Amino acid sequence: MRPPAIAAAAGFRLRCGALTYVDAMRSMFQLRKTLTSLALAIALGGVATSAMAADSQGRYLPKGFGLDRCKDFSAAAKQGEEKVLPIASWLNGYITAFNTFNNDVYDVAPWQREGVLLSIIAGYCDTHAEEPLATVAQKLMASFMPTRLSNLSQPIEAKSGDQTVRVFPEVLKQAQDALIKEGMLTGTSDGSFGPKTKTAFESFQAKAGIKKSGLPDQETLFRLFADVSAPTGAPPAAGTSGNAGGKSGAN
Repeated sequence: MRPPAIAAAAGFRLRCGALTYVDAMRSMFQLRKTLTSLALAIALGGVATSAMAADSQGRYLPKGFGLDRCKDFSAAAKQGEEKVLPIASWLNGYITAFNTFNNDVYDVAPWQREGVLLSIIAGYCDTHAEEPLATVAQKLMASFMPTRLSNLSQPIEAKSGDQTVRVFPEVLKQAQDALIKEGMLTGTSDGSFGPKTKTAFESFQAKAGIKKSGLPDQETLFRLFADVSAPTGAPPAAGTSGNAGGKSGAN
């Protein structure tokens, strides 16, 4: 059974290009100031985790920060960026291992950057103080599985004015599907970025009350995938789905 997509939070600052850890931490603290009940209801508690290697009784030994509990994460976050940096590094290692040892997974978090991931965990930990971080991370990965990137593909550049966002075509296709469900885009999702998709993003951003960049930036994807249920099945292999370049496409 595929778990539902994780819900998202509000207020994430637009950032283009690669994030440094410090940038990610700053974004996290900015986001935490405006976390809503939507963020706190990220549904991790109801997510069925995917099968993982363990002993005959389903037990395994976490390492490092995986042994810490949510209350330890919350305490570190209150102390400032420097205290959270090592946890961010541990989380990236967890994601790398997940990508390595799970079939049909190239990247389980193809658009979620460190600030987004840590903000989601922070919101969850506010109400689950005793839960081990290893368990939280496992549930987080299970929640992301429906929108994972199954195969390697080259990101495309979505441009609006002097701003550019790099995004995988499959992620953009999923965003187009969500915009179609919202009634803001017509045609067939194709993973291409063009005037119609840009206008649809602007319409969604206006509705959500966020900056009208017209781009699939972090805050926009965060909000969009929270408003519309993500696909329940595995996403098609990158580069083989959609209607790229076709006249009936949504780009």
